[in-house]
Amino acid sequence: MTLRDRVWDAALTMLVNRGKFKLRDLPFEESERHTARRVLRTMIDLGWVKKESKHSGIYRLGPKGELLLDVDEEIIEASNS
Repeated sequence: MTLRDRVWDAALTMLVNRGKFKLRDLPFEESERHTARRVLRTMIDLGWVKKESKHSGIYRLGPKGELLLDVDEEIIEASNS
């Protein structure tokens, strides 16, 4: 499994379980974080995750994630606050 695959898996798992996360919450070494950021930008472009602003460090469940992932409604509400 590639690093990109592991980032997708970790990010989607974190979204389903918590609804939001910071990059440091993901299980990657400092040397892997550049790739993780690039993957997360792609996930934003595709609607899986979103950020409130370009400089925000919190990744939240995006519109596609809300539509297609099996996320508890309480987690969705909590992630938006």
